[in-house]
Amino acid sequence: MKPIHRLPLIAALALSVGVGFAPPARAAGVGTDFWLAGGFTKPSYNVDILACLRGGLGVDFLGRFSVGASTQVDRERYFYFAYAGVVLPRLGVLEPYARFHVGRRDDVDDTALGWSAGFRVGNGVVNLFIEGHGILEPGYGDGASVGLSF
Repeated sequence: MKPIHRLPLIAALALSVGVGFAPPARAAGVGTDFWLAGGFTKPSYNVDILACLRGGLGVDFLGRFSVGASTQVDRERYFYFAYAGVVLPRLGVLEPYARFHVGRRDDVDDTALGWSAGFRVGNGVVNLFIEGHGILEPGYGDGASVGLSF
């Protein structure tokens, strides 16, 4: 299966898990983890800084751990990942978090590794976040994004 055809499958599976299990299990500490962001990246395959869109859908456990599927898209490439994340205790109004991403890049049939870390602020239902992110391999590409999580 070509990489571009895997992305809808991953998104459908994550959506099924997130939407199917979260509402009845909310009392048991399980919820949805949906986030969408826009920002920039400086990838190794381009001399320019590129605008990028990032997003993910997964399951949140006890408000502290999350797993799911995510993507990062710029004008030349896209990445799709499975991710695992952790939310640390609040620092005043800021809530620090980090995610580790493992997946693929559209033009390379090799494992892609990524990271993201930042702070979010909000009421727990809708949060605004700012984060740094990077692709470790293949190639590299650091950047920053601002977005919303639900």
